[in-house]
Parts: sequence; C-alpha cells; structure tokens
Amino acid sequence: MTTAPAELLALEGRRLDELTVSERAVFQRYRDARPRAGLPWVSVGLSTDPLPPTALLSASSQTEADDLLRQAGAVVCVREYPAAP
Repeated sequence: MTTAPAELLALEGRRLDELTVSERAVFQRYRDARPRAGLPWVSVGLSTDPLPPTALLSASSQTEADDLLRQAGAVVCVREYPAAP
C-alpha cells in the first residue's frame, strides 16, 4: 500500500456523529494505528472549533472525550504524508 485506503480517505470532512458503525470502526482502527516502515504515515484526528481544549482535558476517558466531540459536531481529518525514503 503506497497511499491511505479509500475507505479511510472517504471519511475526510465527515461529522463524527454521522458516521455509521462500520465507518466508526475504520476511523478508530486508523486513529489508533502506528506507522510501519515503507508505508505512508497517515494522521487521523478530529477538528472542532466551538469546543474549548479544556473540555477535552477534563474528560476522564477517551470515550468521554469522543462523546464531547460528537456533541460538538467534530469533523474527521485525514492527512497523509509520504513514506520515508
């Protein structure tokens, strides 16, 4: 694989609270992934303007933080960087 999978790239710009169960599974799998030698590095995260960072810092778990992000209308962000030569 020399590029990020199409199933992951299709999530770019989608709201977290609107993802299907299978799309959330794809998001979570790549969000928790670690780069492998020879493959592109893919950064998967969430973006939200109205939610102050302190709200996320006060969350007691990743699940609670994700709930806050869903309520705030967070958007999936997928960034792909080339593999190191």
